[in-house]
Amino acid sequence: QTISFSPIPDKSVGDFDFSPSAVASSGLPVTFSSSNNLIAEVQGNAPNQTIKIRSAGTATITASQAGDSSYNAASPMTQTLTVGYYNLQQDSLPGLKLWLDANNVNGDSTADSIADGTPIVQWNDRSSSTNHAGQATSSARPTYSANQVNGMGLVSFTAAQGFNITSSNELVTVFIVLEQASNQNAETKPLGSNIFATTAAGKFGMRRQGSAWMDSGISSHSTALITMQLYPGNYALYVNGVSKGTGTDPVAPTSATKVGNDFAGDIAELIAYNSALSDGVRHKIEGYLAHKWGL
Repeated sequence: QTISFSPIPDKSVGDFDFSPSAVASSGLPVTFSSSNNLIAEVQGNAPNQTIKIRSAGTATITASQAGDSSYNAASPMTQTLTVGYYNLQQDSLPGLKLWLDANNVNGDSTADSIADGTPIVQWNDRSSSTNHAGQATSSARPTYSANQVNGMGLVSFTAAQGFNITSSNELVTVFIVLEQASNQNAETKPLGSNIFATTAAGKFGMRRQGSAWMDSGISSHSTALITMQLYPGNYALYVNGVSKGTGTDPVAPTSATKVGNDFAGDIAELIAYNSALSDGVRHKIEGYLAHKWGL
């Protein structure tokens, strides 16, 4: 007997348990084993074994069939399983409405080659919405800051610089990796809506104009990942994955029309969805951003 063992697609931390595909020519059940259970652990018994992803790295998965009274043992077959951290794609999760990545300002499949200090005319949206952020006025264009974090660039704003985006009230869950400039201690609205994201005391926070603050107590002058849920009756703020407040304000925010707006500082990445996300989905995106930007 022989074993036919299909290649295993690359996996990411956080993926569901899966069943590899291997078939013995005898029809007898195939048994799997892993060279590293800290990365990929085989669970259960043949023919109903699954593989649980535990951490990033590589593991060799071996498919075996020991034979019986009619068949000799088959020669074992192996496949390499590569596990990476979660890597967001345009179609990874439904509802992606805006995705601006400072490591891919052009939004294409090649690395950027932008000189430090270059004014950015357009920051391309990597989502299928193609809601590119642009600035026609040369004096109001943010600039590119090269090789800032893990060799990746950032988009830098003064309070007088920003991008325009198509008016949208569909941004319900927003993730932003940003750092406020050290010379700005002000309430700012980086999306141009009526949602504030920084306080006058130089802290990350969130409030709809006219409502009470969710003050995180965390300095806005260090790079952090801010997650804002902007849903009537169900507002929430997270900083670096930790809940910093919820609210039951029944009023919806106004449309997002800007990126930057009155905010001064650096933005690394902005991802927005048109619905409130479950904790599991939120954790995946926060994990992707935290690993990528060294948070």
